[in-house]
Amino acid sequence: MQDFSSGAPIYQQLLDKFLIAIVQGKWEAGGKIPSVRQLALHFGVNPNTVQKSLQELEATGLARSERTTGRFVTDDPGKIEDLRKQLALRETRKFTETMAALGLSPPETSRLIEENWPEANARTSVENLDPAQRTSAADKASLLREPDQAGQGNPVDKAGGQAEAENKEGERK
Repeated sequence: MQDFSSGAPIYQQLLDKFLIAIVQGKWEAGGKIPSVRQLALHFGVNPNTVQKSLQELEATGLARSERTTGRFVTDDPGKIEDLRKQLALRETRKFTETMAALGLSPPETSRLIEENWPEANARTSVENLDPAQRTSAADKASLLREPDQAGQGNPVDKAGGQAEAENKEGERK
């Protein structure tokens, strides 16, 4: 079950999660989106709420429904890239407003970003390890991924794998 305490409507918070799943490639371009039921169980919300979020996703052009086979992510890389830029701009604006409210100047903010950029920190810290420690660090990082709930798999992370399994099952019949 997810925490939906931001004050925004739950369907909007779900939509944001779906958009991020698309941008991050967890829901692959052209790939099948998990069913309403799977998503409702995963997020612990009413299926009608999930349905509304998915309808909003379709209205953006980032997903499409096929009557008998389900919903699919757009296969248009331009739309996905535009979404990535829109989400980045939205988050950047929130961040810069917060930094300004804290009294930080743009150069101070830039320095903080450089010092705390996750990729740079990970690269620097892993480069300082000997080869045996690097493998151990990679193993530990894999443990930080979002855990599956009740062994069901994470429908946001594994949409493509579930769609492949469903397709193979359908081919056998």
